[in-house]
Amino acid sequence: MNADFKSELNRLFALRIAAEQAESLSRKQGRETALPVAIGDSAPATRTGPRKFLGIYFRCCTIYGRIYKNASGTAYEGRCPRCGKPTKILIGTGGTSNRFFEAE
Repeated sequence: MNADFKSELNRLFALRIAAEQAESLSRKQGRETALPVAIGDSAPATRTGPRKFLGIYFRCCTIYGRIYKNASGTAYEGRCPRCGKPTKILIGTGGTSNRFFEAE
């Protein structure tokens, strides 16, 4: 193995570890992250504008957090930032315009 190839391999390995650690941390905090585009992938990152969210008071751990709209746009989904208890609020006609809720 030549030195350039070895250093590039080490760099890619370090990037992958950093991305996995960021994803793990964001899951623990109840947030979702966009991982960097894979090396050699020509597709651009697809994040445009701020994400829609609801403010939630999680009574289980007496903490506030956010839950975000799912990919299909049918509900807001998330987890308590401390204990990870899942929460889901459906989106439908005749609903409410409130942006803050409480979860058990």
